Parts: sequence; structure tokens; C-alpha cells
Amino acid sequence: MDNLDRSQKDFMKKILLNAQNIGFEVENHSILEGVSVSLGSKERVGLVGPNGSGKSSLMKIMAGLVQPTSGEVIRF
Repeated sequence: MDNLDRSQKDFMKKILLNAQNIGFEVENHSILEGVSVSLGSKERVGLVGPNGSGKSSLMKIMAGLVQPTSGEVIRF
């Protein structure tokens, strides 16, 4: 963290969720591949995409309702 400026360090202290390299498959059909996201305190995020693109699956994984096929989700 030494190479980060002050605003980046402040953000890192307030991270609520960190998801790295998330993958999700259903019946051998890949829904999500290599998704990474960090969400910080007081952040507002919009998740948009076409029907069937994995938006709900990603939200369920981030909420801990579904386990990803690959990757890791850390909730603080």
C-alpha cells in the first residue's frame, strides 16, 4: 500500500466487499467469467446489462446467497 496516494488509502480502509476473479456455471454453461469488483462504504453502483448476462447471479454471489464456481468474495 506504500505506492498508493492518500485518497486510494482512504478508500482501501472503507472497502465493504472485494470479489476477485468470480466465475459461475450452471449445468456446464458459463454465466460469469473472471469478474472482479470492490465496493466501498457510501459508494453507489449501477449494474446494467442485457437479460441473461449474469447480473442477478453476480448479486446473489456478492450477497453470499450462492457460491461462485471459481474466485473469492471477501465481505468486511
